[in-house]
Amino acid sequence: MLDFRLNDDGQIEFNQFGEDTEAFIWGTAYPMLEEVRYREGVLRPDGGYTPEGEKVIRKAVEQERKRLWENQPKGPEAETEAGKELQEQLGMAGPVADHFIQERARRILESLPPKKGKIN
Repeated sequence: MLDFRLNDDGQIEFNQFGEDTEAFIWGTAYPMLEEVRYREGVLRPDGGYTPEGEKVIRKAVEQERKRLWENQPKGPEAETEAGKELQEQLGMAGPVADHFIQERARRILESLPPKKGKIN
């Protein structure tokens, strides 16, 4: 469940997740961080983190970021050789790399002077 509210300007704003939804998100999306959030010595009574807890949380966040980065699915490969090279250099999706190569080739062809004679 999601809880929304109406602000003074008449806009809808997100207020909070329902308790079950928040627990599901933490457990599914960030299991390593969820594991350390409620360890003894991490939380202060007011809900903030202790100095040691801040270190533990920062380390867990770093681990989660690495875990998520390494688990990214590989996208489709570019079809053209130039696209494959661009994809490798910039880490972009293959179809996007092919699009940029095709667009550049079109611009180059349009910039060339027209040929005289019969066009095949």
